Amino acid sequence: MKEGGVRMKSKHGNRVAKILFYIGFIIMVIGLIIGRGIGRADVFGGFAWYPAVIIWGASVVSGMLFIGLGEVIKLLDVIAKKL
Repeated sequence: MKEGGVRMKSKHGNRVAKILFYIGFIIMVIGLIIGRGIGRADVFGGFAWYPAVIIWGASVVSGMLFIGLGEVIKLLDVIAKKL
């Protein structure tokens, strides 16, 4: 936003970057909880490590992708505000 030739700065930063960060964090937390639940659902009474680790890994990777995308958007916003 320009006003009188001077670019106004936002106090809140980039909302999209913050939303993506929170979505990534929520994905990781929910994935850890679901992985624990599925690991405890073993037929033989033990902990099923294989499905739990797959879900944990997938949730961490997915969450980090969202967080990384949020960081890219935040950095692009900073670059755009400098121009």
